[in-house]
Amino acid sequence: LGHVVLHARRQKLGLIDLPGAKILAHRSASNQTRHALTSDYSDRLLGLIRFQSYQQSMMGRAIRILGIDPGLRRTGWGVVVIEGNRLSFLACGSVATDDKATLAERLVTIHDGLRRVVADMAPDEAAVEATFVNKDASATLKLGQARGIALLVPAIAGLPVAEYAPNLVKKTIVGAGHGEKGQIRMMLGVLLPKADPKTHDAADALAIAICHAHHRQAPSLRSPSKRAVTSVSDGLRGGGLVRGKVATR
Repeated sequence: LGHVVLHARRQKLGLIDLPGAKILAHRSASNQTRHALTSDYSDRLLGLIRFQSYQQSMMGRAIRILGIDPGLRRTGWGVVVIEGNRLSFLACGSVATDDKATLAERLVTIHDGLRRVVADMAPDEAAVEATFVNKDASATLKLGQARGIALLVPAIAGLPVAEYAPNLVKKTIVGAGHGEKGQIRMMLGVLLPKADPKTHDAADALAIAICHAHHRQAPSLRSPSKRAVTSVSDGLRGGGLVRGKVATR
């Protein structure tokens, strides 16, 4: 009898495995693992559905693209509209800052100016020129801070933001990675006849927007599509582009 009581106490304290306890524990762990895998899969599936819904919503309607040329003194912006293979001009301008103001105040000016542009123009996507490093480290750092604002504003608004190197933008517009600003303006006049940018910054921003319109279907927004023509000017010479239109081969 004493042995039975001792056995019962040990069983109550969990010192003895009950029949099937290991099987139940194994089933519980399996259920937790299955739940975790199901949750992860559902999250990925939901993200895929949202992405496909975004793509479907973008098809069959005009898409507004905001191009931004970041700069501490002046930040250029330009908006183009792409509908099918037709590209058209909507608006452009620049956000100027006070040279005598502090760095923080100038960044606030850029932020507020770009926020108004996003609110007024209601773009669907945005593209920003990547920063290049020059010999003046201080100037490069300040440009990087202005570029951070240029990336932040459209991202907060929920827009997908692409980045393009300056050489890629130039090559897309004029066919050469070291094209002059005069060549860019000339090609802008061909591609967007109604555009009349008042500053080089606004013209560069329109070029960035056109670059994104040309490469936006690529797997990576930072690299050109394999199916896209090498540049807008090449496509124009080869018949792939018509005035006011962008096409891929």
